[in-house]
Amino acid sequence: MAQDPTVLNLTTLQCIPGGVAAVLDGIHKSLSGPRAPALLGCWISEIGSLNEIVVLRSFPSAQALDEQPLGEAELAPQPDAIGSLVGLDQGLFASFPGLPVHAGGKLGGFYEIRTYALKDAPQALPQTIAAWQEAAPGRVTLSPLVAALKSLSGPPRIVHIWPFETLDQRQAVRADAFQKGLWPPRGSLQWLDGAKSSIYIPAPFSPLR
Repeated sequence: MAQDPTVLNLTTLQCIPGGVAAVLDGIHKSLSGPRAPALLGCWISEIGSLNEIVVLRSFPSAQALDEQPLGEAELAPQPDAIGSLVGLDQGLFASFPGLPVHAGGKLGGFYEIRTYALKDAPQALPQTIAAWQEAAPGRVTLSPLVAALKSLSGPPRIVHIWPFETLDQRQAVRADAFQKGLWPPRGSLQWLDGAKSSIYIPAPFSPLR
């Protein structure tokens, strides 16, 4: 199932070594009950940026997000969680037009989250989105796309999330997409100013698994 929410909140929590379980438990408790419907996915870093948790939530408006924050104050009632947290970053995003976000489901045991910094040019974002809109239908015939997001806060950047059953499948799909000319989107690389990627595994309570 896919949806196209107005506002997406991407929260990255950095934990002390050995502290992921405590912070994860704190997140789970904080987002339970009436706050649960906003949760799309929660992932734990496996390769790349270690001791990191990423939480993706959707809201009908920025005001609705303000009414359901996820930060140190929400984790404070749980001493083990707040004591294991060393950093927290919040990002506000919207999905690319025509590329809705998956709202849940079992899509794979590994999720790659890629962040691309865009050049500081007026045409960088619209040209990037246009390239993705053209290329994505072909690319998703090989493996699904969870989300393609544009930043609404902070520096100009895009974030895309790809699920894979195995790491071997990831390598095979990427090679196949390149060989067939399906990816990367034609003309998009010229607008990139930097890129980073990490591999995550879904938390037990993550709707996207």
